[in-house]
Amino acid sequence: MDFQKLLATAGIPASLDVVLALFAFLAAIFFGFAVGRKRLIVAILSVYLARVILEASPSMLGLQRISGLKNETVFSIVMFGLVAAALFLLMGRSMTGTPLRFFRRDGSTVHTVIFSLLLAGLLVNTVVRLATPDALVALTPQVRQWFLAEPVHLAWTVLPIAAIAFLRRKHSD
Repeated sequence: MDFQKLLATAGIPASLDVVLALFAFLAAIFFGFAVGRKRLIVAILSVYLARVILEASPSMLGLQRISGLKNETVFSIVMFGLVAAALFLLMGRSMTGTPLRFFRRDGSTVHTVIFSLLLAGLLVNTVVRLATPDALVALTPQVRQWFLAEPVHLAWTVLPIAAIAFLRRKHSD
């Protein structure tokens, strides 16, 4: 079956923003299984800290002139990605006490999937929120509804922290 037909049967438009959001969720699941539960939690916390740093640093706009990137949306997303990745790498070892290893099982599969989906939602929500109003016009109504509507934005912001707080690891893991 064709990918566009598959999306159409689910009532989802096959536009670039929808495909990128779906890719983010699939990539997050792969990433989750690659790094494990502990690192997923570190990644979620890194995203939160990167959001706070970017919101508190309007001086980053000075870096935009130096960088040569003309598009403010692209610059904001690139800066967010760099800050989040740096925080993930810096916090990873100190918070988990172990070096980064891939495909190491640490926690339940269900928790890994839940944290992966929440990380993807938080990332897509953050990236969409960083876009300028001109860039938001190009988004499909579905993506705006799934990531920009106020109750959904609040859910993507709160649910990852709630999951970290309530989905405790069993001591036998």
